[in-house]
Amino acid sequence: MKLKDIFLYCEYIANKEQRSGSFSIDEFNRILPLSSLSVFKQKYGLPEEYQINAPFSRQAYELTQKISDDLSPFKVWMGRSGTMPLSISLNGEAVIPNDYFHVSSIRYKRLQNVDCDVSEKFSEVEILTEQQFSSRLGKEITAPTYKNPVCTFYDGFIQFAPKNLQFVDFVYLRKPVTPYLDYYLDPTTDSYIFVDANVINAGTGVMSLTTELDWAEEVHQDIINNLLSRIGINLRENQLLQYAEMLKAKGV
Repeated sequence: MKLKDIFLYCEYIANKEQRSGSFSIDEFNRILPLSSLSVFKQKYGLPEEYQINAPFSRQAYELTQKISDDLSPFKVWMGRSGTMPLSISLNGEAVIPNDYFHVSSIRYKRLQNVDCDVSEKFSEVEILTEQQFSSRLGKEITAPTYKNPVCTFYDGFIQFAPKNLQFVDFVYLRKPVTPYLDYYLDPTTDSYIFVDANVINAGTGVMSLTTELDWAEEVHQDIINNLLSRIGINLRENQLLQYAEMLKAKGV
């Protein structure tokens, strides 16, 4: 669903449920990013649901194929064909991407020459706590090597050992984009005119600020449910289906 359709859907339900006060686009634009991020965190796994000796949540990253599919639009692989890997400085530091949310895997690619035949070998980079990282650096037997590299995360950067790995494949979950529905008021009818992305906003004369959701459409209903609950509307699934059918009949 496009944002304008989601807004009309939520506005229709808000009016039908006789919510006090009108539901405006500005309110929609304030709440929708919170709902999108909330659903993202739920599917990633909420630590608030952890129990003693059972650090698990009802939904968690890669717990099921459905969750993996839902989060797949946010999975970034730095180093895949046609993309740059994560660059590591001479000090062994790599800057964490601005849109980073959670690490999935880190791999170091090394070239191995066997009988004049050069082949690629991958070593998984072990992710350690700062204490474990420091401990490994001080031990000869378990010291980091090219075959067994390690890293630890700090504020804004990752420290690797050995330091001179130069590049690694970095797979991570990025944050969802901040959705926004651009519009202007028609001075004649005093009604909203929605503006699609990548076109000129006739009301302002500048490029539209509309940014659509980057979720698969199957997840849009979860985000809508979250948004409606934030404005004080809690509906059962059968009610949502009824509204959806009504809107289809009206051509909304």
